[in-house]
Formats: sequence, structure tokens, C-alpha cells
Amino acid sequence: TCHRAKELSSTGTVLWKGSAETCSTCHDASTVKDLQAYHLKLRAMLPEIAADIARARKALESAKLAPDRSAALAAEMDSLQHDLDFLRAGNDIHNMHYATSLTRVLLERLSAICRVLKTAEPTTTLPPPIKLTK
Repeated sequence: TCHRAKELSSTGTVLWKGSAETCSTCHDASTVKDLQAYHLKLRAMLPEIAADIARARKALESAKLAPDRSAALAAEMDSLQHDLDFLRAGNDIHNMHYATSLTRVLLERLSAICRVLKTAEPTTTLPPPIKLTK
């Protein structure tokens, strides 16, 4: 239940969010500090990833690929953008494991696209995992 702080969105939708306050109900102060630092690192990565997606889109514009291949890569980048938007809108502190996994997969998929387009791959790296203590 500590990960279930009820809030209302601007549209009146019920949201269940985690927060530093709720973390402290189960975790010691040191762990809460580590969770907050990890959260901030994940959030700080998002603009970098957005810039990498934009750079890949620019590379796609000048790539000499078959139209169907170009369309498939554009659709994949749309999907990556959707995942990035989800990470922005979601509160990763609520489920950092999921946010970390999604970010890892997003970076892997974007790196694969960059290799096809022969452009620089993202250099963003995930922060090291934290050990949770109760």
C-alpha cells in the first residue's frame, strides 16, 4: 500500500502515485535518498533520449533506403516516441523497475535504428541499480 497515494489528475482521473513520502513509510532515510537520486537520474535521461530520437529522424530523412524500410523505421521511431512520452507522463518513482526496463529497451531499439542509419548511437546509460532495504 505504500506505493498507492491517491491523487486526481487535471481531468479528474484517479491516479495512484508513489512519492518520497510514501517511500519513507517502508524504507530508511538512506534508501529514500537513493530512490530519489535514481528517480532524478532517470528523469534527466529523457531529454537526452528525445534528442537522440530527433537526430535519428533527421538521419532517416537523408538515408537512401527503400520506401518500405524507411516507413518501417519511421513507425518504429513513432513507437519509441510513444514510450518516451509514457516515461515523461508516468511517475517512474512509482515503478522504477518498469521505467528502468522500458528505458533500457527504448535505448536498445534506438541503438539498432541508429546502426541501420549509420549514425551515432545514444550514449545515455542507465544509472546503476540501487539495493533496497526496508
